[in-house]
Amino acid sequence: MKTFWHTWKKDYKKEYASFDEEQFRQEVFLDNFEFILRHNAKFYRGRETYKCRVNAFSDLTPREFADRYLCLRRTPENLSNSLSATFIPIARKLPDSMDWREKGAVTPVKDQVRS
Repeated sequence: MKTFWHTWKKDYKKEYASFDEEQFRQEVFLDNFEFILRHNAKFYRGRETYKCRVNAFSDLTPREFADRYLCLRRTPENLSNSLSATFIPIARKLPDSMDWREKGAVTPVKDQVRS
């Protein structure tokens, strides 16, 4: 398993500030890897509809991943305010489809890492 850890670190260019940080990240990675194995076993038995694999985020806890990438910053106040919607009728006919790429409104995919 250590070889797999070192290969993963090399593939994803992972470096850690201290020995303790690396030890912690390795433990998190192993926990995530065990989750992946259990999940994929369920997939092969037909109990899940998708497979998992290790990726660049495999050294993050679920909480760390959510905090960094999922933008889950809801509070009870703004949650209750977001449950209403307003319908404004449009007087003109809208096209059946629109290609936003033609309008220059689509940017290339990028890793939106927040610091």
